[in-house]
Amino acid sequence: NLDAALSRGRGAIFCSAHYSNWELGATIVARLGYPITIVAQAHADPCTNALFVRQRTAAGVTVVPTQHGAKGALKALRRNETVALMGDRTTGGPVVPVQFFGRRTYLPQGPWRIALITRTALLPTFMSRRFDGGFTLELGPPLPAPPDGPMPERAAALAQAWADCFAARVRRDP
Repeated sequence: NLDAALSRGRGAIFCSAHYSNWELGATIVARLGYPITIVAQAHADPCTNALFVRQRTAAGVTVVPTQHGAKGALKALRRNETVALMGDRTTGGPVVPVQFFGRRTYLPQGPWRIALITRTALLPTFMSRRFDGGFTLELGPPLPAPPDGPMPERAAALAQAWADCFAARVRRDP
């Protein structure tokens, strides 16, 4: 799924959630030789934040703070690189309503808008722990992006498709 997405020359967006060990997924992608940029919310404590940035950078991951997330993501995608975004945590910016396990909730609009504006493949991406203590990285097929209509409706449809993938993942591995 990743190589097919990159063959289009527009980069690829991994969209994950605060589920299992998502940080390990970015490290695996980097170790496989794919340049990866993650958009991450800075920790409130500067020393803690510096520690996380150092660890991620040492693993070959480029870190962009959320306040510069769109700009950093667009630059990486223009270079046909990968970008990892979290689809489940709002950080105070605009949101998109979705149904998740039969209840209305809100997701950040960033991942969906970036994918639609750049026409980049958005791959639902999740790590799961195996019974032997290891992990499996699952890179799903690109979610179909609605081709027409107002941006808010298209973003909501893409967000809902991702939320459905995330719910299915949680059902299989709660």
